[in-house]
Amino acid sequence: MAVVAVSGGTGDVGRTIVTAITKAGRHKVVILSRTAAEATVDGEPERLAVDYENVEQISGVLQENKVEVVITALLLADDEVAESQIALIRAAARSGTVKKFIPTEYHLDYNVPVDGVEIHFAKYHRRCEEEIKQHPELTYTLIRNGLFLDYMAMPYHPKPTNLRPYWMFIDLAHEISVIPGDGTKTVVFTHTTDTAAFIERLIDFPAEKWPRESLVQSNKLPVKDLLDLINKISGRNFKVTWETPEAIRQGEITMLPSNKPIFAQPVLGDIFRGIEKEVLLTVLSNGYELPGKDLAEIFPDVQTTNLEEFLREAWKVKEAMDLKENNI
Repeated sequence: MAVVAVSGGTGDVGRTIVTAITKAGRHKVVILSRTAAEATVDGEPERLAVDYENVEQISGVLQENKVEVVITALLLADDEVAESQIALIRAAARSGTVKKFIPTEYHLDYNVPVDGVEIHFAKYHRRCEEEIKQHPELTYTLIRNGLFLDYMAMPYHPKPTNLRPYWMFIDLAHEISVIPGDGTKTVVFTHTTDTAAFIERLIDFPAEKWPRESLVQSNKLPVKDLLDLINKISGRNFKVTWETPEAIRQGEITMLPSNKPIFAQPVLGDIFRGIEKEVLLTVLSNGYELPGKDLAEIFPDVQTTNLEEFLREAWKVKEAMDLKENNI
C-alpha cells in the first residue's frame, strides 16, 4: 500500500481523483492543502498543511508521511499556481520518498500550437514540464484526456461529477448546439471518473513502465457526430449554429443560453469566454489528435464511459426532471 498525496484534492478534478483512490482501497491517500485537517468520518482523507512558497517545508511533510506518489490537480491559471506546482516538484525530488509524480495536465498536448490563439494555460504547463524534466529521480507521466465528458450533460448528470456548470457544443436544457466549422474535425471526450480510474491504476504500475505521455480517450469522434447522437437519442432536432472559423477567431461565438449567468460575471465570464474560443479553435486545428500511450491498452479492465450511453442516460434524467417540474 503506497501513500499517495493529492495536491488540489478538494477541487473539481482533485476530488474525483481522491474518491477513486479511496474507493479502490489499495492505497492510503492524503490531501496537500494550505491548512491541516483530520480525516472525517464520512471518508474525506487527512489534509496535510503545506506552504507552497517553502520547498523545504513541503519536502519535510512528504518525507515525514512517507509519501511515495504525488498527484496534482491544480488549475494552472496564473504564475502563482504554476510556481506552487514547481515548488511541489522540487520538494518531491528532495524528499527521498517520492518516486512517482503526475503533474496537472488533463487536457491537451500544450507543446502543440493552436492556429489563431495562444492557449492561456499553455505556458504554465510547459514551464512545469521543463521543471520536472530536471529531476530524473522522479518518474512522471503527462496525462492527456481531451475535454471532460461531464460538461456534455450539464445539469443532468447520469454519473457523479464535481465539475462546476459550464456548457460547450450542446445545451440540453434549451436544445441548442454550436458546432465549429463544418463539424468534421475530431474531438475527444473523457469523463472525469475515467481519468481518475486510470490514475488510480497507474499508482501500482511499475515506474519503469510508465509512459512519458499517457492518453485517455474514452470517446473520439467528429464533433458533428455529437449533434447527430443527441438528435437521435432525444428524437428532437436541436437548433444548430455552424460557427465559422472567422467568427470564432474574432470571439463572435453564439452563446449557449445556459452559459448566460456565467458569462455575465465580470472576471469569470471573460475566463470562460476565452476557454470557449480556445476549445473551438483547438478543434479546428486538429488539437484533439492527442499523442501518448493509450492507457486503455495497459489497463483494459477499466470500464470507460461511452458517449452515446452517457447522453442517453442524461436525456432520461432531463425528462424525469422536466416531468417533475411540470407536475409541480
